[in-house]
Amino acid sequence: ILSQAKQNLVVEAKDLWFLGIREKKRESRVLENLADRLAEFHPELVPLVQQAKESVDEFQIWLKQKQSPMTAPSGIGIDNYNWYMKNVHLIPFTWAEQMDIVQRELERALSFLKLEEHRNRKLPELRPAASLEEIRLRRRDAVEYFFEFLRQEDVFTVPDYMQLSTDVRSFIPPDRRDFFVQVTYHDCLPLLCHSFHWLEKQREKFNTHPIRSVPLLYNIWDSRSEGMATGFEEMMLQAGLFDKN
Repeated sequence: ILSQAKQNLVVEAKDLWFLGIREKKRESRVLENLADRLAEFHPELVPLVQQAKESVDEFQIWLKQKQSPMTAPSGIGIDNYNWYMKNVHLIPFTWAEQMDIVQRELERALSFLKLEEHRNRKLPELRPAASLEEIRLRRRDAVEYFFEFLRQEDVFTVPDYMQLSTDVRSFIPPDRRDFFVQVTYHDCLPLLCHSFHWLEKQREKFNTHPIRSVPLLYNIWDSRSEGMATGFEEMMLQAGLFDKN
């Protein structure tokens, strides 16, 4: 597949090459971790995983070598973007209107952030989890408290079937943590709020609506779902979910 990719990758969009290199770095780490986990119980699979990692690493080197002349901009153009938003995502806002909304929301969010920082200025900074045992304990306690808060504060009805995983399989060292992992290692609650996605999916299994109860050709609810999950983080902040932290 990667050999074929070398023939297929001819577009000079700089951003796509940059993202490809970053993604292959992540993939290499995943394969390295997988090999370590397989060593004890499935050692016969380790050589195959190592071979896959070598191929990914070699492809990453190839991407870096080819990246320099790739300077063209990426994107489909505003007119095509507007058509895509209107006819595929069913969003009634143009590129310019979305930019106005995003800029306004960014400024509002930054203002609210400064107010929260001021309100909590006398509290010590959060300390990131320092071990696998600690992040496992934090995750378990956070999930338990999250559902307890939703029920006690009557945020919404929480059926018994609604659950979120408490499983943490590996410890990620500081130099390998992306933005979301950094957040989670300081406090598991914010991204549990974003996991509203999964609570909605669990609820959909019991939906009897003639449209929403069957798979669609395209997930036209994606914008609403992502907006709700992201918004739910701040909703819960204002509702007091994080006060104990």
